Amino acid sequence: MSAQPLNLYDVDQYTSSVNGAQVGQVGTTRTVEYRFPVTGLPTTGASGAQITMPVGAVIRSGSLIVESTLSGGTNITLGVSTPAGGVTDANGLLEANTGTTGVIAFDGALLNTALAAEGQLTVATSRTAGVVKVVIVYDLY
Repeated sequence: MSAQPLNLYDVDQYTSSVNGAQVGQVGTTRTVEYRFPVTGLPTTGASGAQITMPVGAVIRSGSLIVESTLSGGTNITLGVSTPAGGVTDANGLLEANTGTTGVIAFDGALLNTALAAEGQLTVATSRTAGVVKVVIVYDLY
């Protein structure tokens, strides 16, 4: 007789999807994953185009994962904006990174700081080709 794995959670209880962004939840920790070509960046907006991190959320970590080599242009920058489109910190997650392959850890000023306003991912890049995945891990308090 073989033992079956114990499933403590129904997948739908801790993961969901909003316009292509995957959201995971364990306790008070949330993980958001976006996957997009650099020619089709996610935009901020109150229409539900992105996952919105609430006021007081603390961004613990994150990564830019290059799934298809970046080329053209010179860099990519990740930050946070409000759902209304007001920039909170344009490079608060990752500042003008020139990497073209691999996994690039966030090193911006917003790490380990509570958000003073609701936040959504904001991306600026001069790259003209490539596909990336952005992973943001934050806690709710």
